[in-house]
Amino acid sequence: MKVADIMTDEIVIVKPTEPLAHIRKLLLKHEISRLVVVDDMFNPIGIISKHDIARATSKGGPPWRRRPIDRIPAQRLMTSNIKTIDLDLPVKEVAQIMLSNKLGGLPVIEDNKLVGIITKTDMTRFYAENGKSKAKIVDLMTNNVITVNNLHSLSHVIKTLNKHKIARLVVVGGVNQPVGILTLSDLSFAFLERPTEGIPIKKVQYTRKAEHAGRPIFRHVKSFALLTAEDAMTPNPITINEAQDAVEGADIMIKRGISGLPVLNENDELVGIITKTDFVKGIATLF
Repeated sequence: MKVADIMTDEIVIVKPTEPLAHIRKLLLKHEISRLVVVDDMFNPIGIISKHDIARATSKGGPPWRRRPIDRIPAQRLMTSNIKTIDLDLPVKEVAQIMLSNKLGGLPVIEDNKLVGIITKTDMTRFYAENGKSKAKIVDLMTNNVITVNNLHSLSHVIKTLNKHKIARLVVVGGVNQPVGILTLSDLSFAFLERPTEGIPIKKVQYTRKAEHAGRPIFRHVKSFALLTAEDAMTPNPITINEAQDAVEGADIMIKRGISGLPVLNENDELVGIITKTDFVKGIATLF
């Protein structure tokens, strides 16, 4: 199959001067992850994604990054010098371009005109429809799954995401059991402060050193406002077993509109995560 067979031909575009506040609304309204930035002649000059916005607003930096998002133009954050592809490029080659350039989306050009975009979602849909029996989940999944505890602060979560240069992590509670999924986009696109409730109040207890090997004594120190991983995560994540056909994982992602699934073994232990990027890798090597 070629690009023309699987691309998305309904493109949401913005001008480079559009403010991030407007772009954010478009992303949420159309339930998409990226927009194409075009010039006055409607030629693609950049791509801006949820991750671009999230990474920029979740850390410090130059003064413009600390301005309200209604005053930051798209051109400040967009990925410029973008790669474009033709309609007749084989899907396997698209996967290889995405991986080698670490891209999540590629504008499609015909006769020097923008006619579509192909994303990791399109690639995952392709795998769901054409990859039956080619691989098990265990063959494609990422083994080194990065996790945080459900009570870790959002500051710790952001540092972990940036340290490992990843877009999502699994939130665990108890004995390494997945209780949620948290993405960088969640941190910028979710309304964490509830208008009527404000920031959740946490009650923290510390132990007082026991005397003469006695039992630890808990004492309540204070209550304070603190946002933790469980406040921003998507709870009760859908999981998948490592022995299942990878097609089943791709199908779940497309039907549920999600980008990652925690992977469990036969003992229901967390052993990995499978994402749309993993399916792109599968297309690059198996097709």
